[in-house]
Amino acid sequence: MKRLKFGIEIEFIGITREAAATIVADFFGTGFFYEGGEFKERDIADEKHRIWRVVRDASIEAFAEEEQCELVTPILQYEDLECLKQLLQNMQQLGARVNRSCGLHIHVDGKNFTPQAIVNLVTLIGSRELLLYKALSIPKDRMKYCKRINDDLVDLILEKKPESLAELKKVWYLESPYETSEGKYHSTRYHGLNLHALFSKGTVEFRLFNSTLEPDLVQAYLQFTLALCKQAMIHKKAVMKKTRIENEKYAFRCFLIRLGLNGDEFKNCRKVMLENLTGDSAWKG
Repeated sequence: MKRLKFGIEIEFIGITREAAATIVADFFGTGFFYEGGEFKERDIADEKHRIWRVVRDASIEAFAEEEQCELVTPILQYEDLECLKQLLQNMQQLGARVNRSCGLHIHVDGKNFTPQAIVNLVTLIGSRELLLYKALSIPKDRMKYCKRINDDLVDLILEKKPESLAELKKVWYLESPYETSEGKYHSTRYHGLNLHALFSKGTVEFRLFNSTLEPDLVQAYLQFTLALCKQAMIHKKAVMKKTRIENEKYAFRCFLIRLGLNGDEFKNCRKVMLENLTGDSAWKG
């Protein structure tokens, strides 16, 4: 999982986009360039000449338009996590914060996903979706931006067993057959698992997470996402099985362990992903 490349989009308020860009530029010891455009984009280069962006997101509820902020990272590797965490800590200390309207999206490089891996990912999430959404405590008013997987879509994918991304793409867009699949803002993008991103720009997007600038929470969400992707890649066969669960914490803890999130390194990840669930994580009952 640590070899997978990723990018993160973090929505926040509390400071202006100008102030946010200045914080990021100061962190890297550089400056920012105002690109403007629809998203009022400000670009900041880091020491590796990668571009970080601060942009406007109109879906965010903020006191002023200039505080509708989103930090868009460049393509990162796992070794960049500590740098990202320090940057977020700096942003918090200088006034950035989040509210219920803010989301956090993780993009994972799609190059390593075979069609079977995508099918596996759909079933891994779909079979545990109720628990996952409860674990992440997603507000109802944010659900329109990160809807659950359509059960009919899952059934169709398992029935057709697509062997190419082109076949998988056809199935994905059946939900909105009269929309063009070109462009960023196709309606199918507003799911917790967004495969429109895969077909339009080559990343698998996870839109499930409430936004946060807390470094440990961001780390936990990233570790969970990468482990989930890795499991999908090594699975040989997709299985969709929803079962009644009485001890939520135990069931989800077992799932996290299966994903490889065991041991002290991932202790915080397990804590974060289990704290909103009921039951006893140590005893099946």
